Amino acid sequence: MIATVGHGYLLRTGPESFDLAAFRDGVAKAQEAAGAGDHAKAIYLLDETLGLWRGPALAASSGDFVEPQRLRLSKLRLAALESKVVAQVELGAHGDAGLVLDQLIGEHPLNERFRELQMLSLYRYGRQSDALAVYRETQELLAEELGVDPGHRLRSLHERILRADAGLITGSGGPSSARPGAQADARAPERPGQAHPRALHRGTNPDATALREQVAKVHWPA
Repeated sequence: MIATVGHGYLLRTGPESFDLAAFRDGVAKAQEAAGAGDHAKAIYLLDETLGLWRGPALAASSGDFVEPQRLRLSKLRLAALESKVVAQVELGAHGDAGLVLDQLIGEHPLNERFRELQMLSLYRYGRQSDALAVYRETQELLAEELGVDPGHRLRSLHERILRADAGLITGSGGPSSARPGAQADARAPERPGQAHPRALHRGTNPDATALREQVAKVHWPA
């Protein structure tokens, strides 16, 4: 609505007119759906919400004030993507989660949370050895780049995978539930020639070559 004010005009808008307000609202609704166990709805809402992004935030602006705001907005988007992956893992859509995680880990290779979700997704899909390979890869990368060991959460998940903790399959106390994100079977049966998408691209995986040769035969889970 445009109003006359003095010798000029004033454009009156509400919070709903701004993408950021719509984004926050969409994330909140998705978290509510995930909290109620409706992970499919959470994914749908997050897909719509993330669709509001059209390239980097404040791409046409610059200056001392803009850079911190751009970083803040980028972190909000990253958190929404993480919530989407959590919902995908809980729903059992491990193929979709693997594709998103490949992109996120490529952009943020030292982010242990993304590695944690990747390990859990692989394990729930029946790829225990590949989940353990991700841990070794992460351990080597952190030591080389930062001179540190993996954090407590990643080490704890690694230990639970080693002892085949049933709670990781059922979601009871599993790491994906640490943050908000019709349930599907969380662990698909493993068949010859079937592999998680991440297993096809990780160079440290000893079975990578054979897996790449069989990729044409793979049917990823929905």
